[in-house]
Amino acid sequence: MLQDGFELRDWESTECETEHGWETPVLGMKWNRQLDSLRVNMSWMNKLSLEKITKRIMLSVAHKVFDPIGYTAPVMLCPKLMLQKAWKMSIGWDTEITGNLRKEFLQWFQDLKILEESHISRWINVTAENLKHCTIHTFCDASKEAYAAVVFLRLEEEGSVKLPLLATKSRIAPLRGGTIPCMELPW
Repeated sequence: MLQDGFELRDWESTECETEHGWETPVLGMKWNRQLDSLRVNMSWMNKLSLEKITKRIMLSVAHKVFDPIGYTAPVMLCPKLMLQKAWKMSIGWDTEITGNLRKEFLQWFQDLKILEESHISRWINVTAENLKHCTIHTFCDASKEAYAAVVFLRLEEEGSVKLPLLATKSRIAPLRGGTIPCMELPW
């Protein structure tokens, strides 16, 4: 690996428990090596104080949730919509947000804690034997506020169906508007 410019920093295995337990931080997520599952790392929430909420704080908090696969896309769409509302209201970056927008943000922040309880299996259970019973499904939808897409695998085996999530993406609708069918087209 070194000859190709990759320096190996750490090595983890599903074989044994370390002094830190079974969880290892990986790309802003936590990998449970015993269950071979991922969950969003939300440890930063306990250190955060939200006495004064501004547009800058909202953006900062929203970007603390790192999810390269997009498992949190439905949840992370909320702060994007709130920021868009703040832009429409011409609120400055450091102006304190009050009223309904503040309540909405604080409620979202409290609900965010549930992400830590969600575990996503890292292995999607595809083998050479069951590959012929797999199909990939993609769905997209749009509204006046946002549009999103989801990709999952449908795996039939032994009379049951499993639907592991592969990826999701979500975007807020542009301020300039546009038709709902046009927003669904890029996906």
